[in-house]
Amino acid sequence: MQSMVTQMSVQGTILVLDGTSTNRIMLKVQLTAAWYQVVQGEKLQGLAGLLRRTKPDLVLTSQTLPDGTAADVKRLVMADPDLIDVPVVAIAPQNDKAARLQALADGLDDVLAHPFKDTFLLARVRSLLRVRADTQDLRVGNGSQPIGFAEPTAALITPRKEGRVAILTQTSHTGALWQIGLSKSTRHNLSTHTVSDLQALLSGPVPDAILFEVSANPFGLNLLADLKSRGATRNTVVIGIVEGDNADLASEALDRGADAICMDGFCAEETLLRLDGQVARITRLDQMRASLRQGIAESWVDPLTGLHNRRYAMHAMGLIAHRSTHAGHGFAVMLADLDHFKAINDRFGHAGGITFWPKPPFGWSARSPLPVLSRGSVAKSL
Repeated sequence: MQSMVTQMSVQGTILVLDGTSTNRIMLKVQLTAAWYQVVQGEKLQGLAGLLRRTKPDLVLTSQTLPDGTAADVKRLVMADPDLIDVPVVAIAPQNDKAARLQALADGLDDVLAHPFKDTFLLARVRSLLRVRADTQDLRVGNGSQPIGFAEPTAALITPRKEGRVAILTQTSHTGALWQIGLSKSTRHNLSTHTVSDLQALLSGPVPDAILFEVSANPFGLNLLADLKSRGATRNTVVIGIVEGDNADLASEALDRGADAICMDGFCAEETLLRLDGQVARITRLDQMRASLRQGIAESWVDPLTGLHNRRYAMHAMGLIAHRSTHAGHGFAVMLADLDHFKAINDRFGHAGGITFWPKPPFGWSARSPLPVLSRGSVAKSL
């Protein structure tokens, strides 16, 4: 039993920052009960060193610290390349809506109103840690020197994006009200749909984000899980909007796949702040996926000739041999060795060498024009 608890306790390290010791203790009790490792701090001073030593997976910070704010914490975390994808969540007073909006405007990944239920806190922690795990998987091939590639990848650029946003509500009337409230101050392209007519949403272009009306109706929660399991909408951001302060319903929506939750009903300003932050996040993730796919493709291709390289050839030959064995048929491998080609590469460079005939014609001299080969006809030794 002891070994099981120890193994589970290292599934995530959470840094709790608060100038009030009772608040830190309460959060530590809630989080350690769920087998998270908790590190505590009380001020901004010394935080950079604490971050380097502990490498947290998530930071929970009071909106106001003795010597700084949650925004200052976010800037310190972002300054460390190894922690750039660590979520930073502000904790604000229950009835301070202005503080909640300010935290989102400052770029915090989320803001929780204190006091909160254990179930809601842990559901949000699980959701944020899932997002970070997905991001870390994509960063494997996107560091300063990606594994297996000769050249480092270029820095990712995340421009402001005009996203496709689908509003998914129980009734068309609610959807129309949300669209009117958002359209006054957003650059995103909005469309409205009802849960009873989901086909229109799924048959059109895949939205970047979905604003989802969360209700106690089990059909709606099942629909949320269905959207996050479909290949087309798996990476689409889903922001749930919960009427009132139903923490249990919000927790269920987070565990079903919601990326963020707006409590106390629809608020255009808060929804837009969350929407902009989430669309920027998935834009960056999309770029990372594209970069990783490109890197994988380039690992099979020689960058000079555009031909498949030895790594690809060995893999392909393995597949051919496997299929041949099962089919009971033989196969042949042909190798072409280009005589004296080194002299051309030495004289004209490798980039120039791929344009020449593999073997100069009889009587060729430096002044003689040579025919050009297409890339596909250039032989390359394995």
